[in-house]
Amino acid sequence: MSLSNLRGMIPSWAGAVKAIVRQMVGECELVRHCRAGDDAVLMQFMLQYYPFVQVFPECIAGGQRQFRKELIPVIRRLDETSAGMFRQVYRSIRDEEREHHDLWVKDSKTLEIMQSDLEREETQPLISKIIELTSAGAGGPVTWLVRLVGVEMIAQVFSELCREDQRFRDAIGQCWFLAHVGHESDDSLTHEQCLFAFASAACGKAMRRETAEAVIVSLTRLFIAVGDSCVATASDAAVYA
Repeated sequence: MSLSNLRGMIPSWAGAVKAIVRQMVGECELVRHCRAGDDAVLMQFMLQYYPFVQVFPECIAGGQRQFRKELIPVIRRLDETSAGMFRQVYRSIRDEEREHHDLWVKDSKTLEIMQSDLEREETQPLISKIIELTSAGAGGPVTWLVRLVGVEMIAQVFSELCREDQRFRDAIGQCWFLAHVGHESDDSLTHEQCLFAFASAACGKAMRRETAEAVIVSLTRLFIAVGDSCVATASDAAVYA
């Protein structure tokens, strides 16, 4: 199966779902404060989301272990080239997410947040829920793969929206954010696109837009709710400062 055929497995409505994510993220308070270079909110963002960034590579590994039996037949139905890409994408995502953790730590230091500060951060219940869902959570392998698509979408649109404003670029290191933008091309597939293609293959039939959209929108709401917590915590700290 050629790259174009694999690209053809991506649902035609994938871009429309991503546009919904972009609108949701773009309207949230966290983005407004981050774009303005609000140091207090940026610090809370780096602290509160860190527990997820820290364990996300293991979330991917956990989902693979749980759904191994269901995914092996899917891989076998693919031709050799596509099956190889399937395995390579998983390895690549795990490796890159480990690198992204290091970039997160590096960017945090520009706000004078040390790794020890990050590691002391208590995991919020909403973050625990996101970790649970991206480790596998309710549903089968298709739902899990679509959740991973959602994580990739959220990270990209958040990074793009924040980086549009010079105040944000001046306020914090850009390593983690740059790692999530500018990867789309005609000669390759992004992790998001590959995961959507494999989710479609695992579905075994035409994937329903409303089902995938509901999964991704639900995950996006969780991320936005954590963002609201970041803004509220920063505001409370300012009141009592």
